[in-house]
Amino acid sequence: MKKLVVIFTLAIVIAGVFIPFNAFAETPWNVDVVLKCNGKQYSYNLYENINGLSDLSVENRGVYLSDRGKKEIFDRLIGDGFTPRQAMCYVLYGMDKVLDKLENDACCSPVDATVKFGRNGFVYTQERQGISVDVVSLFNQMLSKKTVDVPLVKSRCVTVSELKSVTQKLSEFTTTFANSSRDRAYNIALATKSIDGIVVKSGEKFSFNETVGRRSEERGYRNAKVILNGKYVDGVGGGVCQVSTTLYNALLLAGVTISESHSHTLVPSYVRAGFDAMVAYGTSDLTFVNSSEFDLYISGKTTDKSVTFTVYGKPTGYTYKRVSVETSRTPFDTLYVSDVNKYPELVYEDQQKVITNGIDGLKCNSYIETYLDGKLIDTRLLRKNTYSKVDKVVARGTLPTEREQTESS
Repeated sequence: MKKLVVIFTLAIVIAGVFIPFNAFAETPWNVDVVLKCNGKQYSYNLYENINGLSDLSVENRGVYLSDRGKKEIFDRLIGDGFTPRQAMCYVLYGMDKVLDKLENDACCSPVDATVKFGRNGFVYTQERQGISVDVVSLFNQMLSKKTVDVPLVKSRCVTVSELKSVTQKLSEFTTTFANSSRDRAYNIALATKSIDGIVVKSGEKFSFNETVGRRSEERGYRNAKVILNGKYVDGVGGGVCQVSTTLYNALLLAGVTISESHSHTLVPSYVRAGFDAMVAYGTSDLTFVNSSEFDLYISGKTTDKSVTFTVYGKPTGYTYKRVSVETSRTPFDTLYVSDVNKYPELVYEDQQKVITNGIDGLKCNSYIETYLDGKLIDTRLLRKNTYSKVDKVVARGTLPTEREQTESS
């Protein structure tokens, strides 16, 4: 009798080797889990999903393996370049349908915040953080638990806060034109408007002439005083050089390296000697290349008395100072002219009228100093400048004064 029991037991063991595990509804290899996420439940049962799989597919997927065996296949697939999602859906056949529902209900793609810049300043759109399933964590938990709170992760996106950190004010510079003619003030406003609200992207070149365009009557520019060959003369677009000069100084104070700039032949009245930027369409330009990793934003505004440029971008921690060093000066002379036909109101010699104000000629070097934490760390020569003198011209009458006539008689 004992022999029969032993033989029967051995037969069961031997038979068990050949009886497929899927002959049993509940087996140790099965993965039967309830997933919970945002108030919803999702069920997965490996046993219920393997019907129809070939024997080879069942073997390759490790369906009948233990949790450890399934994990080894999962890790090996990821090591071979498969995504965690692909590896999971291979080992846990049919899990892709559950993941599709999960992702549709609880997940979303990240949306970066955006920034637009124009004449009205900056406009930001809010970011949306992406949400996705942490597939690796989910897979590991499903192998050991009957109920799993689906692990979610937030995806990286560009935030408004990050955009604001690279759109801060770097510099601002203002010049005035309170004594200018109406036409000159009009030209300044027109040219400034062409620059207001532009973005110079990282690596991009800026050209004043290309941005503002030709200064012509057809484009709305008017006649006003310009400096030409050491003299003040009327010319279309007079005043535009004050715009380029104001922008030039704002750029210097923002730490921008200027590629091209030119000084006038005369010292302008609206800026320190050595820091003017004369432009002439087709011949003289103001240019720079944005060599920083971040975009530069330029705002230009005018009032009836001043023009201001503001530069925005990513602060570097450095500050900048403009320095002009005069190397020589040539005083202007005073010239007297008498012309009874042109100035009939000037009869006597002591009756005088200033026709042209005098301007000293000078030579100077212009520098930009760089500071970090209040300490000077660099001084760079920008230009060597030479300005011509302008003699003062005074008209006066030709006759001696009555007192002089009396004394001579």
